[in-house]
Amino acid sequence: MRREMKDLYLLVLTIGILLIGGCQKNDGPAQYVDPFICTQGDHGEWLPAANAPFGLVELCPDTYPGSLTADGDFAHGGYDYSDSQLRGFSHFHKGSSGGTRPSDRAGFLSIIPFVTVPPDTFYRNPVLDFDKKSETAKAGYYSVRLVKDDILVELTAAAHSGYHRYTYPKDKNAKLFLFEGNRARSRNISCRLIDEYTVVGKQAVRNGIYFIIKFNVPVKSTKIWDGNNIAEGKELNDCEDGGLILDFGDTDAQALEVKVGVSLISLDNARENLQSEIPDFNFDLAKNNVFEAWNKILKNIEVEGNEEYKTIFYTALYHTCFLPVTTTDVNGMYPGLDQQNHKAEGYIHYDNYAFWDSFRTKYPLYSLYLPGVYRDIAKSLRDIYEQGDWDKHD
Repeated sequence: MRREMKDLYLLVLTIGILLIGGCQKNDGPAQYVDPFICTQGDHGEWLPAANAPFGLVELCPDTYPGSLTADGDFAHGGYDYSDSQLRGFSHFHKGSSGGTRPSDRAGFLSIIPFVTVPPDTFYRNPVLDFDKKSETAKAGYYSVRLVKDDILVELTAAAHSGYHRYTYPKDKNAKLFLFEGNRARSRNISCRLIDEYTVVGKQAVRNGIYFIIKFNVPVKSTKIWDGNNIAEGKELNDCEDGGLILDFGDTDAQALEVKVGVSLISLDNARENLQSEIPDFNFDLAKNNVFEAWNKILKNIEVEGNEEYKTIFYTALYHTCFLPVTTTDVNGMYPGLDQQNHKAEGYIHYDNYAFWDSFRTKYPLYSLYLPGVYRDIAKSLRDIYEQGDWDKHD
């Protein structure tokens, strides 16, 4: 009987080990993505942005001096791995693209956290040191620690939404500076605090970026920066070089979470996009959701080989899903080439193309592993042709 009990115990133990092994999480092909590959100098011009596949939002630091000539320009996509300073975390970037001015590709709608009250020059040109060794990234996620105020920054995203989590040191007032970011290419910014948890606004870039920002802790006080002076207030109207200074007080060691919904159509659409994509304050859930979105895309192609080769392959495949981006809101509306709003019925309208050799390489690849995206791109190009009314130019 004792031997039988021992054999039964070993059988149960073996089954338990097999079940545990079978339940262990498989991180999938997204685990092999290294977002820092090709982010230094003129070697791919990529950036380690937190973004969803083909997402409109690419949330990433704009590094400083951030250009090949080290003159403070916004480089190819606003990020350069060789930098150890940054000037904010902005929501719009365009990596690996040529044929346009570098300053057109990055730095729009920016947020920068701080504790120590900076000199006035900070608001004119916010530049902070970051700990290069602390910098980490994976598909849909970016993190870094700011040196001076010891703030841990974490970023994740959905297609039309950015999600920030800032962990400030204890017993310090948590502050944010909201501003245009790339002021050289932005005409102005309008924003206002409509309640202690919400900021709404519009940035005048191209046809306009509408945004809504939600906080998990209440704003205690606000000031405005009009490009020259700091003043009391909670609203900016068409202000060039301006920004909103938000003070949350001592959050009692609670991380400050910031959700940002955007739209190229309207404020109502920005609100609807955010509610649809990130309805709750749960940073880790949003982070896991976008990671799984990348897995869903990348697992369409399975490869064998060692870890290094898988990293090279899946990072390259991941990069194919940055451009073009969806400019279609969750309700189907998108801005057309004719400056009118349109609705995509049964498909996603894509824009923000980089045609530099893409037509010979990337689009045939889509036809093989993302046929639905390939179909919608073809429809989007049809839209652009029809809205451009090219026959008038013959």
